[in-house]
Amino acid sequence: LYESSGLFHMSVMFPEFKDSARWLDIATKRMHRELTRQVYPDGAQMELTPHYHGGCMSSYYLVLQDAKAHRVPLPDDFNARLEKLFDYALYLAKPDDDIPMLNDSDHDNDRRWFERGAEIFGREDMRYRATHGAQGRPPEHTSYRFPYAGFYIMRSGWDSDARYLLFEAGPYGMGHQHEDKLQIDVHAY
Repeated sequence: LYESSGLFHMSVMFPEFKDSARWLDIATKRMHRELTRQVYPDGAQMELTPHYHGGCMSSYYLVLQDAKAHRVPLPDDFNARLEKLFDYALYLAKPDDDIPMLNDSDHDNDRRWFERGAEIFGREDMRYRATHGAQGRPPEHTSYRFPYAGFYIMRSGWDSDARYLLFEAGPYGMGHQHEDKLQIDVHAY
């Protein structure tokens, strides 16, 4: 994914190279293929590690930005598939915007993804999360499930003092997994 993203950027930044059109074709096809190969239909990156999910989102976000700036067409379903990755980040994040430390995740914050999701997709629920409720509107659901990832989330609301519970009951994941299945993550007040 990272290599294909780099190839995409090289091909649009240096169109004078004789192979840049071929690089762009290869990179675009690979990036699109990996959206189905590495991302479950529910939007979770298959490592099931929220921290690495952010890295995956970053690669796609930067490709999207370059494609817009250089007027490079992307496959028709590219944005819809990318939006599912952002939905995953939106519903998985705790009330303080931190990601749960599932599998090999580090302690990290998802606020920048809400800002980017609001910008790219015009999503008012992501704008709400990015601004701590000052703008936009809260996400539609307080409880959410990711059946392929096996993550089940319940929350009392979308404010920073909300009560939050995540139950992890999914597959092992690929690459950076830990033996943490059936984990419960609770956050309150």
